[in-house]
Amino acid sequence: MRVLIYENRKQDPILFDVSTDEQMQDALRALFAHFDSDWNFYDSLKEPLPLPESSSYEGYCPTREIDISVNMTKPRQLMPLTYETPCPAACGGTHTMRLKLTRYQEEERRDYESQKPLYEAAKKGDVASLEMLLTERSGHEYEGYDIVETTDPIRFLGEIVKRRNC
Repeated sequence: MRVLIYENRKQDPILFDVSTDEQMQDALRALFAHFDSDWNFYDSLKEPLPLPESSSYEGYCPTREIDISVNMTKPRQLMPLTYETPCPAACGGTHTMRLKLTRYQEEERRDYESQKPLYEAAKKGDVASLEMLLTERSGHEYEGYDIVETTDPIRFLGEIVKRRNC
């Protein structure tokens, strides 16, 4: 028997029989619903990506041969990664400015942009998106799950509880 197990240190283990494809899909739907409604793991995907307090754009002016930058404080909308602007050094041309992000901001933005459409599709019941979202986030604390083979799920659950109580 194949069993999907979800456990973390703040709740008792949950086991789902996933011996068939249909059972696997049902288990993933249930796990997604548990994560979304009980744990609120996807709250950050329900809203637009939060804006930084300030953003810095960098570019280069070949006419003046200088690096140029523009700082924006408290932006009112999601800042694009690049944009065209008249030269801040007043050379008369336009230049492409690139948003300067910290490594954390880059990772957060990349995760948001890849996971937001998956979340929206998963909410509508798309199993492929749901499975991809769960897999992509399985490395996050409390969001991992395992699929194991067992002949006695009750004894298996007892072993898990016993291990947790040690």
